[in-house]
Amino acid sequence: MLASAYVGNFSNADGITVDAQGNVYVWGSTIHLP
Repeated sequence: MLASAYVGNFSNADGITVDAQGNVYVWGSTIHLP
């Protein structure tokens, strides 16, 4: 969905983090992807 999102506890300058379960966090807000 987000080109700047990476799998595996990665945080980038845009504040996007994807954890090992595939949950996406954008500046503290959680987006659960299907």
